Amino acid sequence: MGGIKTINMENLKDELKKLQELLNNPTPENEAMYQSKFIEIKNKFTSKEDANIIADFILNGYKEVNEELKEIEHEISVRKQLEEVKDVISLSYIAKKYFGKSRQWLNNRINGCIVNGKPCKFSEEEKERLNYALSDISNLLGSIRIL
Repeated sequence: MGGIKTINMENLKDELKKLQELLNNPTPENEAMYQSKFIEIKNKFTSKEDANIIADFILNGYKEVNEELKEIEHEISVRKQLEEVKDVISLSYIAKKYFGKSRQWLNNRINGCIVNGKPCKFSEEEKERLNYALSDISNLLGSIRIL
């Protein structure tokens, strides 16, 4: 009897993997397929153990979505923080002097642009470097006195 439970659990996990693939490729067609597949899974796997596995799958999905939203909020925050100063200072200068990169590279990270299928974002080291650049430029501007 334990062997049947194991096979059933493996089948459920396989079905949930297929469901996850639909979630990872969001299109209107996949959303409809997700809905029908989810109902099929829920009706097919009805034991308490199955229900717990399905609940864990859903909770993990919500956690992943929440993490993605936090990343998006953070990137929006970076863009908002730099909104006012981007007209005052040269992003090209910052990109070249402090990162050895192009203005486009810096803009891609500031705006979270999709490159090679993934959103661009600053690494922790790049954030530190950007903060250093802004501080360095601030010190430079603050030290200028016209005589």
